[in-house]
Amino acid sequence: MQLTNNSKITVYGIPFLGVEELVYRFLEGKPKEGIYVGGERKAYPCFDSEDWQYENRFYWNFVFARDLEELKAKVERLRAMEGRYSCRKLCSDLGPMVYWEGDAHHLMETNGSEDIVYVPFRGRVERFVPPEKPREHIPKRDCPKSEKAKRAVEETPRPLSRMDRLMAELRKDYLMSKYGSDE
Repeated sequence: MQLTNNSKITVYGIPFLGVEELVYRFLEGKPKEGIYVGGERKAYPCFDSEDWQYENRFYWNFVFARDLEELKAKVERLRAMEGRYSCRKLCSDLGPMVYWEGDAHHLMETNGSEDIVYVPFRGRVERFVPPEKPREHIPKRDCPKSEKAKRAVEETPRPLSRMDRLMAELRKDYLMSKYGSDE
């Protein structure tokens, strides 16, 4: 079954919001409600230095498992397989699988497993947004400043940079040419 890459699917009863969430779960390595996402990715071919510099797409084969040992076994079997049509390794032996060619306009393809169900859109399209990681709190230095010192810092004009001086001269020359001299 071929689906748009932002289609909502359920695997073993757990919903995933398109390939963005699959990639996130694959890279994170943590299960979503008990379902692990693993697999294999292979970089797009690069033919010259510009390709090496700018290419960031991958061919993705995703497998799903209910525990970590099952996932490791499936990933080992997946990596041992020969890919058809470059990197596509969809097969029914590994249970539910998804293949994606890694570009925004490419469709994701499933292996037709009964454990993957397409969820049609109802209303607005949902997008996957990864959860924000908590930021480390860095305490500020305890440095008592008096109100007078704070005001002095705020009121002191900053020196003009070279660019500011250049722009001021250009502005002055423009006004002189447009309106004449002030003399």
